[in-house]
Amino acid sequence: LVEDLMLQGGVDTSLVHWWKDDGAGRTARNGLNFVEKGFGPRPALGCSDRGHTAASQLVPGDLDFSALFQRGVRLLHTGGIFAALGPETSEVALDAMKAASRAGTRVSYDLNYRPSLWQQLGGAKRAQEVNRRLVEHVDVLFGNEEDFSVALGFEPEGQRDFDDLKPTAYAAMLRRVATAFPHLSLIATSLRVAGSASE
Repeated sequence: LVEDLMLQGGVDTSLVHWWKDDGAGRTARNGLNFVEKGFGPRPALGCSDRGHTAASQLVPGDLDFSALFQRGVRLLHTGGIFAALGPETSEVALDAMKAASRAGTRVSYDLNYRPSLWQQLGGAKRAQEVNRRLVEHVDVLFGNEEDFSVALGFEPEGQRDFDDLKPTAYAAMLRRVATAFPHLSLIATSLRVAGSASE
């Protein structure tokens, strides 16, 4: 199904690294993400089903990134979810970023903090350590208000409640992010407030 969807989208699959599986998902499988829709005051709830996935088992050296970037790839995109999938996936992301930089390929990264993925790896403290190390190699950074605080360690001054976040405090925080990571050429973000479970 995954291969078929890639082919339907016109994606070149010649460098896809296919993993052998045992037919039951015990050795390697594709990840799933379930979202339970919210209702009334109850917010939506996401559940990541990523155990034993092929991506979570990647280690540095499994993929030949230099071969990929020699093909003229213009952008590498990864993020905090991939970095949290397994014990060595953040190192795989770092290898990819370094190879991209050597080839002149721009790197984008979505902080995308998911507490459930980081809980066995050391929680928010470890996420901040990993993300700060990776963002050193990023050109374009994505994240929402909580991503910058929890996953990167930057708090808007005088603000603890994200439901009443003042845009001026948020903008000042993003300027501190840009100063701390001068390699960044763009920070993309949004301020979102949930009015209800569906809005």
